[in-house]
Amino acid sequence: PIKCFIANYGGVLDNAKSLVEIMTLSKTPIYTIAIGMCASAASMIYLAGTKRLATKNVTFLFHQGSCSNLEGSYAEISQFMDNYKKDIDELRDYYKKYTNFPPEKIDDCLEKGDWYVRPDEGLENGVIDEIVEDIEILL
Repeated sequence: PIKCFIANYGGVLDNAKSLVEIMTLSKTPIYTIAIGMCASAASMIYLAGTKRLATKNVTFLFHQGSCSNLEGSYAEISQFMDNYKKDIDELRDYYKKYTNFPPEKIDDCLEKGDWYVRPDEGLENGVIDEIVEDIEILL
């Protein structure tokens, strides 16, 4: 398998979606291994792993993302927001597909803003398949 170590605060949603698409098309299993912070777009990439491992001190951050430097005419901003709403709806569906959290919890937590998930909660709700207890697993 390919082993992909992730310790990242996130990035651009479109870039993450492109990488996730390639990962899910891969015939080779991709093990994602979260260490440290696994936030925002990085959490999406992590969830696309065939097998998901994490160290005991990892923190996941799920959220709706952010819009910075938004400017333009009313029509341009309106079109952007219509498209962004579709992206957020897809993101909700993504979290529902790749975790075992109840759908209502996902909706509620995303509406509130940043949603932090620690390893015990992640393991219990299908975010993490296994907590790394031995360095040999990572080699």
